[in-house]
Amino acid sequence: MGALRGAPISLPCMNFTKRGQHAGAEGSVCLSCSLAGIDRSEQALHCGLAPLVAHVLLKGTWEAHSAASVVEFLQMLVPVEYGIPTDKEAIQLRLGIARGFFRDEGIDLSLRVVFGGPEIAARYDSGELKVGELGSPPATTALSKGARFRIIGSCIRRRALQYVVAHPSIGDWNDLRGKTAAALSVGSCSYWFMRAVLAHHGIDPDRDVSLVGLGTRYPRVMDLFDSGELHAAVLSEPNIAIGEDGGHFRVMQALTDPQFCPTMQWSVIVANLRVIEHEPKLLKAIMRGVVRSYRYAMANPGALADFGSEYFGIERSTMAKSIEREAPDLHADGLIDMAGLEQAIALQRRLGAFSAPMSARDIVDFRFLPEAPDSSLNA
Repeated sequence: MGALRGAPISLPCMNFTKRGQHAGAEGSVCLSCSLAGIDRSEQALHCGLAPLVAHVLLKGTWEAHSAASVVEFLQMLVPVEYGIPTDKEAIQLRLGIARGFFRDEGIDLSLRVVFGGPEIAARYDSGELKVGELGSPPATTALSKGARFRIIGSCIRRRALQYVVAHPSIGDWNDLRGKTAAALSVGSCSYWFMRAVLAHHGIDPDRDVSLVGLGTRYPRVMDLFDSGELHAAVLSEPNIAIGEDGGHFRVMQALTDPQFCPTMQWSVIVANLRVIEHEPKLLKAIMRGVVRSYRYAMANPGALADFGSEYFGIERSTMAKSIEREAPDLHADGLIDMAGLEQAIALQRRLGAFSAPMSARDIVDFRFLPEAPDSSLNA
């Protein structure tokens, strides 16, 4: 479906002012959400329809048009579920959805959380999820076993922006012996990263600690630290800033430190093979929306801080701290660092995830990137 272009209009909306900026004006109601049957108390999470309605209502006011015209337009959009492996991922895409960037491409994009690397890889393999993201460790591990998807782009977190954090009672690495450390799931990025870091510091991840996967408990990670159930974990933003500001834990190691994964290609966007074969235009449209969302978020950190703080229910200063910490290592072009992807493959082999031969070029499809495929990163 081709891009749909229209002029912006003003709507009384819980999340948008007349220029579409995130507002959250107390007491106002989004008419488009109400027409869709979304309860007023839930509109802050669902509303992104102001830019959408702009495509239908090119002239005049909302009252001059029927609900049927909006429903008709909604039915023209292609619904797509985009997978993400935690509830804290892809805030830039959530902002892009709210800004109408995917609806400009004729897509009604929603984000679906599947907690865990191997778990979400299985959804891409089966085709239950057409497209979405995950880390390169579980992606390459699944591909080594014949998974039916390919890497089609890089997420905004091209580098391994994860951190080993520890409970305030942990003074040094030896204090972790006999304690519980956590990853998102067994086989996820954080699982492999935790194993690498512990081994580097002389701690056997199989004998000296209890390394557990959180799965659906991941959103409760702060509570698990506070209760003493967890003593260490590998996490990413905004959990890092939330945990620091709340006194739940402190950072002990960054995975981008020179001795670990400073130049590795980390988060990747993948698509099921049948979708690659039969819906290439859809994938190109999704990637245009993704890159546009990334670029907007990086160019407007204040808007991202406003949006993220309200979405996650955290202080704006905490969200701003999270954004600032990551900013130097973010990349908005969607390009894949092929040398960095080879490093990811080598890391998984070294950690024993798989031994089968694999080349980065065999698992990547460049055709859906907005940028020219002969970019140096893709060379």
